[in-house]
Amino acid sequence: MRTISIILFALLAGCTSIKESFESSAPQLLLQHPLPPLPESFSAPAVPLNLALYIQTDGSVEKIILRKGSGISSWDSAALNIIKQWRFSPARLNDQPISTWYYISTTLRPAVPIYMTLAEIQCTTLAQVDSTYEQLTSGKQLSELTTPCCIDTVQGTIPGIATVNVYQYPEKIRNILVKLNVNEFSHPIPYGDRFIIFQRL
Repeated sequence: MRTISIILFALLAGCTSIKESFESSAPQLLLQHPLPPLPESFSAPAVPLNLALYIQTDGSVEKIILRKGSGISSWDSAALNIIKQWRFSPARLNDQPISTWYYISTTLRPAVPIYMTLAEIQCTTLAQVDSTYEQLTSGKQLSELTTPCCIDTVQGTIPGIATVNVYQYPEKIRNILVKLNVNEFSHPIPYGDRFIIFQRL
């Protein structure tokens, strides 16, 4: 087995399509899990992936149709089981969540995991996140914030360990996280139906 896991960092850069009427409210990837390592016998430098996902109103993946995969049935099956655990913000029509098909066509390449210890502040409104961000920029620490927002340490995949592989986040968030120094925090980021501020610990 290769020691470098396949991470879906290329997913968001790939072609996606959805019915045009849902364009402005298409599902957005919120949380992904790294795909399994490829067997040593797989010699190609990249894995093509073409999927149709049926995403429910709660953002969960109900069905997956593999239109094109690696050609290794055991890897494809394991990858689909992991992708089924991903979470999306649901598509919306007239501001109501709807179930819909979401199409992904991309090429995956191996990537070395990047681990960080993170805290996150999750807010439900723009006013809440703006107030919280203003407190942070004025010098307050996490423990000193007066906010209705949820503040927590991001839990890693290993129980009791708070470090997380930043490849679990969509590309736009990952690009922000890798630039954070210890104790720095991000600007507010829209994240599904919430807003989130990350701090690297």
